[in-house]
Amino acid sequence: MADRITYKDAGVNIDAGKEAVGLIKDAVRSTHGSRVLGGIGGFGGMYLRPDDQNVLIQSIDRVGAIIKVAIDANNCGVAGEALVNHSVNGILVHGARPLTFLDYFAAGVLNKQQMAQAVIGATNACRALNVSMTGGETAEMPGFYMPGIFDLAGCITGIVDKSKLVTGKAILVSDVLVGLASNGLHTNGWSLVRKVLEKVGLTVDDPAPWNPESTVGKALLTGHRCYFDALYPLFNLHLIRGAAHITGGGIPDNLVRVLPKWHRAIVDYSSWERDAVFDWIQQASGNSRAEMLKTFNMKVGMIIVVRREDVSDVLQHLNSFGERAWVIGKIVQGHKGVKVV
Repeated sequence: MADRITYKDAGVNIDAGKEAVGLIKDAVRSTHGSRVLGGIGGFGGMYLRPDDQNVLIQSIDRVGAIIKVAIDANNCGVAGEALVNHSVNGILVHGARPLTFLDYFAAGVLNKQQMAQAVIGATNACRALNVSMTGGETAEMPGFYMPGIFDLAGCITGIVDKSKLVTGKAILVSDVLVGLASNGLHTNGWSLVRKVLEKVGLTVDDPAPWNPESTVGKALLTGHRCYFDALYPLFNLHLIRGAAHITGGGIPDNLVRVLPKWHRAIVDYSSWERDAVFDWIQQASGNSRAEMLKTFNMKVGMIIVVRREDVSDVLQHLNSFGERAWVIGKIVQGHKGVKVV
């Protein structure tokens, strides 16, 4: 299809990123001592504290191309809030409670209003979770960033009792996959979205084709849902065997990260209802379902793996916290991987 636009066409090469990690993984491993738990490729770095009881979980991330849409819509605060929630979810998959957050704001020429909106958005998300923003860095680098554009990243630290640490090793054949609904795009796929908007000639102020009652900017900038309040009690009760935050790489590339060897996840694509925005992007970009699944969360922002006998109680708990959740698949014996059917 001549008019097809993939994530790679938009400038993001997920496969190249994986290959780059392969070039550095041995050097990174060479820095690990006995207190570093897990390996390269987990959702969070794990370090056992000297008390041998608690594990520090750390993660660093950025919000990426959502920033350009947020700037155009004059809503930079959503980028800061999304950054914190994304980071919290990233360490939550290990059962961690977030403690502190550091932010990094960089621009060619500092725009005080953009910086204030972004950082205040981040602090709002931190306060909602009792997370302390203990510091940050503001970098002004003329000629390095495009005029009017900024970059935003953050580093989060959390903690979990070693006895409650979740890595996916406890996952068993016959366990069930439960998917939790996303707010929409969250913080991935935005380079492709921007390319598609450019292709069809839409701006953030135009009516959204998938939601004519809203503008493109408002319909897209729905933030990044945080699952901490709903999921943390389930981790404390040892009801979650594994969890995957569905970010870059979508369901296939993230769910596989928590699977033990010889465990295969079968995901039923018909088991949940997707937002209209994903259908519109697929049609406008000309992408296959496989490419969409590799680029976007497709309405599933988090997947947890639970015992079959616990499914009913888990769904009831999630519903009581206002989460939309579905049984979306199962674990079977087979070559480690994820198959969407």
